[in-house]
Amino acid sequence: LNGKPTPLGDRYIPDLQHEFVTDFITRHKDGPFFLYYSLSLIHGPILKTPHSKDGADENQLYDDNNAYLDKMIAKIEQSRTQPQRKPR
Repeated sequence: LNGKPTPLGDRYIPDLQHEFVTDFITRHKDGPFFLYYSLSLIHGPILKTPHSKDGADENQLYDDNNAYLDKMIAKIEQSRTQPQRKPR
């Protein structure tokens, strides 16, 4: 992360990317900014999401990735409209 090797454990990479993006939006939403967010979901190979069932076939995994993508976009919209949290 941020140019430094970071052990991720069993964290899901799209979730880590998404946390960074929503934090960035929350911190900068009161001013102009540019953010290019290239999602890794729906790019081959299609992998299981945290919500995929064991044994899902390729078509189900594709559907799962689309559903997870929709969930992530909804969170972006939410972070854009929620009031900024003040640091403690």
